[in-house]
Amino acid sequence: MRTLPNTPSSRSAGPISLRRLATLAAALLLTITLSACGSLWPTEVPYNPGVGTNDRTGDVNVLNAVIVSATPGQGSFVATLVNRNEQAADQLLSVEAAGLTMGGGATPEIAAGGVVNLASAFNGIPVTGDAKLLKAGTFVRVRLNFKNADQVTVNVPVVTNAGPYSELIPSPSPSA
Repeated sequence: MRTLPNTPSSRSAGPISLRRLATLAAALLLTITLSACGSLWPTEVPYNPGVGTNDRTGDVNVLNAVIVSATPGQGSFVATLVNRNEQAADQLLSVEAAGLTMGGGATPEIAAGGVVNLASAFNGIPVTGDAKLLKAGTFVRVRLNFKNADQVTVNVPVVTNAGPYSELIPSPSPSA
């Protein structure tokens, strides 16, 4: 059996040098920093910090959908509609909700790759109905029908016309 000669080590068993400590600290910090890369943090996914509901599943995205109501039983449906189809225009044909009347004749065309904001283009789509269903703090299941895109159904919050919606004047009541 062969043994290695007993030679003194080039490294002392004494305290760690300041240089070595700084190198270890830098390596640890670099490891922690790089280990976060590639993970799905909430900032890496679409996030719209508004009160409205978003649906990005179809050819037309429905963004920040809300019903703005100054008086229980009356309000305006507002949302931003984004046509993700770059080749063909689409059109909102109707907006429906059980127990409510929605209308007013607003059936905007959405250009190919275009955007329509119902609040600025039409001052919203008028909504009327049961004051228990249509008052601030409730949610309404709304169905949007398009000419080409699939139907979109979203649960929409009813909010008061305050804060970001303070300048939105509720639309006149739709005719039945």
